[in-house]
Amino acid sequence: PLHDVRVRQAVQYAIDQDALIEGLTYGYGHPCQQEYPIAPWNDPNTVGYPYNPTEARRLLAEAGVGPEGITLNVWVVEGTVMDGPLALKDMFEEVGIHLDINVISYPQSGTMIFGGGWDGFMYGGAWAGLTIDPDFTAWLYLSPGMWDSQFRPPELQALMAQGKAEPDLTKRIAIYQEMSRIMTEQCFHQYLYWSGGFSS
Repeated sequence: PLHDVRVRQAVQYAIDQDALIEGLTYGYGHPCQQEYPIAPWNDPNTVGYPYNPTEARRLLAEAGVGPEGITLNVWVVEGTVMDGPLALKDMFEEVGIHLDINVISYPQSGTMIFGGGWDGFMYGGAWAGLTIDPDFTAWLYLSPGMWDSQFRPPELQALMAQGKAEPDLTKRIAIYQEMSRIMTEQCFHQYLYWSGGFSS
């Protein structure tokens, strides 16, 4: 069902990021709608999909999802704190998305991720800060990389190659902003929140 962008958008609309931030980060997280959530790499004109269960239901119906809803699978590694997945399960149920949570071992997760390309994984961390080059995140998830995705849009692949080779900082920023915009429009990932850093 996630092959339809309207279903992916509905999933994002169903996520109450403010509730997750309050419940999981004690208010220290920040809403996130882009692969690169902070300047200079984020696209300042991209709004994304703020919490709107009514719009989520409308998009699901438009995509042909009936009153019985749809079921999505999510895999979590054993030992994972379950607050997040269970909170999402409740949020999704409100719009007709049934989340089937599967607990797997580390060896199982390795086989699924590195055995031909992942599809539908939820990861608990990304690298989009000021100290990490944005190409690192693109390399991880846009392939060929370490966590190869099965979804490899040619347009994003081309931008990734340009960003990697471009020496001019201003031009690089524009390239990654464009990537961030496209990934949000296509709901390449489902975003929850990003966490700020602490310094003493």
